[in-house]
Amino acid sequence: MALLNVRNAVQKAIYKIINPLVHGLIKLGITPNFITATGLFINIIATAILIYGATYSERGNFKYVGLAGIIIFWAKINMPVIIPTVIGSWTPTIVLFVLFKKLLPNDSIKSFYKSIFKQRLNWKILSYITIIQIIIFIWSIFIVSYMNKISLNNLLDFSVQAILTGFLISLITGATGEESGWRGFLQTFMEKKHSVIKTSLIIGVIWGFWHTPLWFLDGLTGIQLVHYILAFMTWVISASVIIGICYNLCKNLIIPIWIHFLMNFLLVIVNKNIVTNDLLTIFTSVAIFYAFAAIIYIIWYKKYKLKSIDIRPHIA
Repeated sequence: MALLNVRNAVQKAIYKIINPLVHGLIKLGITPNFITATGLFINIIATAILIYGATYSERGNFKYVGLAGIIIFWAKINMPVIIPTVIGSWTPTIVLFVLFKKLLPNDSIKSFYKSIFKQRLNWKILSYITIIQIIIFIWSIFIVSYMNKISLNNLLDFSVQAILTGFLISLITGATGEESGWRGFLQTFMEKKHSVIKTSLIIGVIWGFWHTPLWFLDGLTGIQLVHYILAFMTWVISASVIIGICYNLCKNLIIPIWIHFLMNFLLVIVNKNIVTNDLLTIFTSVAIFYAFAAIIYIIWYKKYKLKSIDIRPHIA
């Protein structure tokens, strides 16, 4: 009962934040009728592209299908919902911009971004973590499929719409919106006083609780809500450790952005129509595997640093 009251209170708070934005859009002329009419117009364009592709393109050429799919995706977006979502996901970067002169008085935004992208990309680090993330996802899906006797086709949604939607949403939110603040500034700033691992753990906790509103928007209550929160925090803190170590070894923000993007995108292609318990099992499996991966990264990183210290005197 207490959790339900908390959930309702959080939902009301979120609506209070979103409603002024919706009213502002209406004042600008972006009414529900405007959105519906715009969606109809864009769908007509997508239909025309499909007809043109079917008439004039070669068999097996899917570029017109892909183009129409992207257009339909934007037509289906509910603007009063997606705009606050995008703005919310960019909050760490927005805060960084607003407080930039106080946080980094001797720097400029241009030079700051040059510094966090200037190091040459380490493709070895990027390849390893990409493979690990994909393996974790595949293992989690197979575990749920085996335990609950569900076919993989029912667990995953590989439709063009799901993939395009997941890709674009993951691209314009989450990774690109948050990482300038979390890793670009905060990770680098905190590493001046703390170790990489301690810094990553602290940021992981902050990062996890920053997503608190999401916990109460999925309709979960009681033990399911507690289960989800524990899995979510385990996943995010573990991922923060992995991202922190990888970013410390290669100071190019593409590394954190890619890891964060892949975290979100892989979960997007999970079929949302399966029962809640199956979704929670997948999410829990992913969280546990990320925790194991984080422990392995910590052990490896400590050995790597010790080896580096042992080598330096001999080089000198």
